[in-house]
Amino acid sequence: MKVLITGTGGMGAHISKVLIDNNVDTSLYGTCRQTEAISKIVDIDKIEMHKGDILDAAKIESVIKDNDIDHIIHTAGPRATQCRNHDYVNESETGIRVHTMGTSNILEAARKLGVKRVIYTSTGSVYLANKVHPPDGTFIKETDAVVPFDSSDIYASGKVACEYQGFNYAKAYGIEFASIRMAHVYGPWPGEMGRGRSVGEMVDAFLNDQEITVEEQVAQWTYLYDLAEEHYAALTSPNLEHGIFNAGSGTISGLSDVKDILGKKGDVSKIHVDTSKPGSKKFPFDMSAAADKLNFENKYDLEAGVENLISYYSKKLNKVKFYNLYLSETFGTNDKRKKLFNQLREN
Repeated sequence: MKVLITGTGGMGAHISKVLIDNNVDTSLYGTCRQTEAISKIVDIDKIEMHKGDILDAAKIESVIKDNDIDHIIHTAGPRATQCRNHDYVNESETGIRVHTMGTSNILEAARKLGVKRVIYTSTGSVYLANKVHPPDGTFIKETDAVVPFDSSDIYASGKVACEYQGFNYAKAYGIEFASIRMAHVYGPWPGEMGRGRSVGEMVDAFLNDQEITVEEQVAQWTYLYDLAEEHYAALTSPNLEHGIFNAGSGTISGLSDVKDILGKKGDVSKIHVDTSKPGSKKFPFDMSAAADKLNFENKYDLEAGVENLISYYSKKLNKVKFYNLYLSETFGTNDKRKKLFNQLREN
């Protein structure tokens, strides 16, 4: 199996790591603006990096052909806030084009070049944009209604449009296609991130004993590691054909809950969560389809995810401390400086 992942952000980086850990021949395609951040997640010497625009159909086809790609995971696309605010590289229409035409380019390249399977990174916003919510106490299923025609949510509408394209190609040309509808994302990522960065900022402030105030976000917080693993499960699942799969933790929680978890570890008097603004009602995902058809189950609930983030940020903090100590010993003995440098490198 030779896999092309489009999108060189946090999701692409974490999926790359899962693939490399499973000895899968992996290529990344995208803007490559955050190569340093990617290198903090996965050994980039083990993947092929291809800089290119998702709107450049010829370049995409060239990369697929030259690298004998037979599977694609398509994560490339603007964040929700970029689409909803019509603010993507200061061009109002580009966010929509990146979604729809970018996906079209991937599917058409897959058809022309005999790619077996395309996994598409979608969003749970397709449900939230729907005005008819499920009854309280129930879980959202893949068969539930999605964004209606009269919605103003361009991001959700764009994602649904891409899903339709994928299923059209699956039916017409036999390309295996799966859409992974992700819930609210958080986890270790040193690059650009959407609203999910708030959890990491809280952990970072907690470890550094710094004051921080965040606006409450009640959501289905889902760890990056689990989302990457579900993409891999869809990539390798036998007899997939085509389908939609929810990707969420199955529980609704808020940043107040993150604070409570941190409170079990130490003093959180400097961590503040502003709960003054009421949020919209959220519903958890039914994850039975992923369990039954992909043999996938989440490993991280919110507490386990926060604890993993504490470990991640602690290592970063230790590196800074070692580095500062190393600088303070610049004029010390060579042996002492060498010992400090080795400690810095190991951490």
